Amino acid sequence: MALFIASVSALGYQLNPAIPTRSCVRLSATDDEASGAAALDPRVAELAPPEAHERMQAGGARLLDVRDPAAFALAHVPGALSVPAGEASPGGTFFRFHADFADHVAQLPATPDSALILACDAGAVSRVACGRLIDAGYGDVAVVRGGLDAWRAHEAGLPINLGAPPAAADDDA
Repeated sequence: MALFIASVSALGYQLNPAIPTRSCVRLSATDDEASGAAALDPRVAELAPPEAHERMQAGGARLLDVRDPAAFALAHVPGALSVPAGEASPGGTFFRFHADFADHVAQLPATPDSALILACDAGAVSRVACGRLIDAGYGDVAVVRGGLDAWRAHEAGLPINLGAPPAAADDDA
């Protein structure tokens, strides 16, 4: 069964065959397929960016950024933990989830009773990752509706830590 997920940036990721993966999903850039991806798992709760921020500020939830470490370094929500869910293929056509994603989350200072909020670029990958945590016994999990794209675009000016972009190669060398 192919699972269609939209709006995930490829950024030239390289697949690492040494990392165990459980499944692979096909990425698509069409809005029709994106709306189908959003409805895949009715168990996954969505929070608007301000709601997610309020829960974090109240100390009731921890945000897990499931994007790759390079994307996390460029921009992330203050206090978020980087827990990559997988990797995109070099052409950006497929996203492979790490088979041990839930195991990585289990190593964090979180229990299945902890409130966790997951975020990716647009919300689709975090939605699938959230379903995997539910399967692993986590009960209080949700995703940021629209992902970090929506977080950054919110008119309330929600906090975001920006890192430096990668240095360009020096052509004079």
